[in-house]
Amino acid sequence: MRISALARRTVFEPLFAAFRGRTLLREWSALEASQFLAPGDLRVRQEERLRGLLRKAHDTTEFYRSRFEAAGARPGDIRTLDDLARLPILRKSDVRVGLRRMLSAQVPTGRLMESRTGGSTGVPLVLHFTEQVSERRNAAARRSNRWTGWEVGEPVAAVWGNPHLPSSVKQRLRHHLLNPVIYLDTMQLRADTVERFAREWRRTRPTLLFGHAHSIYALACEVRAQRI
Repeated sequence: MRISALARRTVFEPLFAAFRGRTLLREWSALEASQFLAPGDLRVRQEERLRGLLRKAHDTTEFYRSRFEAAGARPGDIRTLDDLARLPILRKSDVRVGLRRMLSAQVPTGRLMESRTGGSTGVPLVLHFTEQVSERRNAAARRSNRWTGWEVGEPVAAVWGNPHLPSSVKQRLRHHLLNPVIYLDTMQLRADTVERFAREWRRTRPTLLFGHAHSIYALACEVRAQRI
């Protein structure tokens, strides 16, 4: 069953968002509007949000409270982006050692989602975030993807390691109705998997190719070798 990008964008996604109470569409709409603000207005908004973020970090996390104290500063001392230089740089080793102390006391741990970085520069980092933060991140990715010419609802091709593929009927249906993606697992990048990926590409006609630069380069080399 073929479904147009317009139907996904204007029918299925709004219905799903209303049913699940998702905030993605609201977050995306706000980002689409804010990108056209004058630079000065955007800077004012950034600094307002920065001050709110710093206050919350100081007041609700043991880690950042101690960071401020060690730097001899309080959240109110950081008024602009330039003032951030007063605080020490956060390093991966800090996150690994102080992760539990970095979690906000305002958010029950049961509400936190967990993810890990790919570990391409060493040991993967464990990250915790709320569903709202996840939706905001997805909205930002959607906005930047649209800058390439891709439109919401159009199929995407992803060149990615260990992708999370839809397995159940429900997951596959949601995948088809909302965000069709074809994957090439870079951990299994061989002549036969690239050939299969090319067949899926011809069938779905994605308008965006997504992946790390070195992974797309490896794909390009294999495509050239196979004369696809």
